[in-house]
Amino acid sequence: MPELAAAPLSVSSLVLRSRQLEIDAVRHLASRAALVDVVGQLIEGLQRERGASGVYLASKGQRFADLRGRVVQEVVALEGQLRAEFALHVEPAQGATAKALSLMAWALLGLDSLPALRSQIDKQAMTAHASIAAFSHLIAGLIELVFHVADAAGLPSVSRQLVALVHLVQAQEEAGQERAMGALLFASGQGSEAHQQRVLHLIDAQERSLGAFAEFADPALRARWEQLQLAPGTAQLERLRRTLGVARPGAALDSNQSDTWFEVCTQRITALWQLQVDLVQRLREDCAALIVQAQQDLQDSTGLLRGLRDNP
Repeated sequence: MPELAAAPLSVSSLVLRSRQLEIDAVRHLASRAALVDVVGQLIEGLQRERGASGVYLASKGQRFADLRGRVVQEVVALEGQLRAEFALHVEPAQGATAKALSLMAWALLGLDSLPALRSQIDKQAMTAHASIAAFSHLIAGLIELVFHVADAAGLPSVSRQLVALVHLVQAQEEAGQERAMGALLFASGQGSEAHQQRVLHLIDAQERSLGAFAEFADPALRARWEQLQLAPGTAQLERLRRTLGVARPGAALDSNQSDTWFEVCTQRITALWQLQVDLVQRLREDCAALIVQAQQDLQDSTGLLRGLRDNP
């Protein structure tokens, strides 16, 4: 049986296919921006649960029991949203990479382990430090997913926004770990050289991440961050940081300061979170504008090629 002849290749078919692929690429990026949005919300919730759980354990159940209960309910709802988002990205049309799907599977394993972790915390059957490490391990996997999604975008027109987003997500996690470790120290009522050094390391890491964010963020977001650093809570946080930094190992710390520390750290993290929300929103708006432009280019290309065929 003779083979069917392949359709002849033409300039118009190549140009139009190129335009269609551009539209697909932007749509995939818009879908990934939606995924990053939901992942970011869950990370922020897990960071709060990590901090509240650390204080609850370090204070032997005397502090943050109610707060922890409320945060757990919020995080469970966010887990459901992320699972639904993952289900969408399994579809071939979404263009998810093999690594992205593997990272999603890894994240689901972590989420599936949360009920057992929470049960251990309820029974105070683990240390505050072990609790912080367990939450941080799960959050690290979610952040790696954000990094991969940003790296796989492949659109130079939004690359600076994506680089800024990656560093902002990293800074927020470092601030979240600082909140958890500092709260653990204050709630325990005494200094610990290892934990104090960890806090100092996290402060330095935040400065590096935020410096990179400022370098790549657009001027409006950069100006907002600079203004936020002048807020009264920033000076209070610096005083509490010094208190932790100069305390001798084993020296008494005022456990009542754990609430204040948690509050001022939360103000800082909330400010970073709002910057992240706005950055993702701008990214999604830019994707929508790029789709409109690409569709217009497709129509223009179609008209131009038709004219060339009719009037060679």
